Amino acid sequence: MRVNSIKNQYNGYSSPNFGNSKRIFLCSPLTLGTDAVTEISQKNAIMQANLKKAEEYCRKLMLNGDYPYAPHLYATRFADEHNPDERTMGINIGLAFLRLCDALCVFSKTGKLGKGMGTEIKEAAKNRLPIIFIKDGTDCPDEFIKSFANQNNININILEDSELGKIDTIIEENR
Repeated sequence: MRVNSIKNQYNGYSSPNFGNSKRIFLCSPLTLGTDAVTEISQKNAIMQANLKKAEEYCRKLMLNGDYPYAPHLYATRFADEHNPDERTMGINIGLAFLRLCDALCVFSKTGKLGKGMGTEIKEAAKNRLPIIFIKDGTDCPDEFIKSFANQNNININILEDSELGKIDTIIEENR
């Protein structure tokens, strides 16, 4: 009975129907910038700021008509980022979901990539997913992105923040 009332509440929605929307794995910094910081409170403040940015990036993707998934918004709710084993488990949870996505979008204000981000990008390439770097309206140097791509033999598409509408085209071209 409860299931039926919930289904009716959501207009009979009972299974995923993605239509033209794409499942986008969001790759953005979580701990980037904390290496030199020694105090846990400072590390936590940087992580909270990065999580807030991830929420903003997810909103942009949602408003673009896509379904964003940001593993660091999810896994940090139960995995201790300061415990290396739990961090690895959290990253592995994200990688399992990455394989279900249509593309990986990288957001970085500086163009720098954290270790987890590099792992996610390499996994996306291994699974032949389109990798799209969104330049977040900053002066992020294309050379840095291209250098990473060349070093790892990965094709990365680079878009300005205002070009999110091109994501679907890139995904279709890479199928």
